[in-house]
Amino acid sequence: MNKELVIKYLNRFRQLLEEDKATCLEMKKKFDAELSQLDNLRVDLDNIIESHTKNIKELEEIVLAIGLS
Repeated sequence: MNKELVIKYLNRFRQLLEEDKATCLEMKKKFDAELSQLDNLRVDLDNIIESHTKNIKELEEIVLAIGLS
């Protein structure tokens, strides 16, 4: 194989690697945005669960108080 052909193939391989890197960076940005949204949703759900747990406990106390009276 001559030197020019080797250089041609190496440059093509480098180009493919650059294209793949760009694709991976785009995917990472997309997934980072989605993960951020999911993290916000998780916090919202945690807050809802905490609120519902508190409300359930209060209702149980009310039911118990009514049952004792």
